[in-house]
Amino acid sequence: MKEIIIACSGPSLDPDQVCDSGLEIVAVSTAIRSLYNGSSRIPEYWAFADKLNDRHGEEGSEAFLDDRVVKVMPSIRGGGARNIAKDGYDISTSNHELFLYLSNAGMKNWSSSCFAVAWAISKGYEHLIFAGCDLAQPPTWEGVLVTLREYHDKYPDVRLTSWTPESRINDFMEVDLL
Repeated sequence: MKEIIIACSGPSLDPDQVCDSGLEIVAVSTAIRSLYNGSSRIPEYWAFADKLNDRHGEEGSEAFLDDRVVKVMPSIRGGGARNIAKDGYDISTSNHELFLYLSNAGMKNWSSSCFAVAWAISKGYEHLIFAGCDLAQPPTWEGVLVTLREYHDKYPDVRLTSWTPESRINDFMEVDLL
C-alpha cells in the first residue's frame, strides 16, 4: 500500500515521530519549518498553495533551493508558481512539480492542506496519515474540515488516518495515536 504523511503545522506536530516513521512525507506549507533542517530532517515533498514568504522561515528558503525536496505547487489561480516567480524565486532552478489543483480534485477549498491531499490522491497514495492537523480555530479552518470530509466521502478506497490528538478530523477518520 502506497502511504504518505500529510504533515501540517499544528501545535501537535511531532517532527521526530513524522521523520522517524520511515514513510514518505509531504510538509504542508509552514510545516517545513519543523520538518527541514538540511541534514537529518528532509521531507520528500513540500506542498504549498501560497506565496513563499517569511512565515516559511529560513528553512523554507533553504528547502526551496534544495533539490532533494520536491516542491509541489499549484499551476493555476492566485498562488503557486506564478507568484513564487514574482517574488524573486526562480522555479526553473528548483526541483518542482506543478499540479493543476481545481480541475484534478473537483474541490473548491484553496488551502495548502487540501491542495496536498488532492495531489497525494492524484499520485496514487492509498493511505494518507495526517499529523499536526489540529484545525482548532473555527471558522478559519471550517472550509478545510468540510473539504477533508468530502475527500473522505469521495474516495472511499483511500484510507485516511489521523495521528492528531483531539482534532476535529477524528470524527470521521481512523485514529491511530502512536
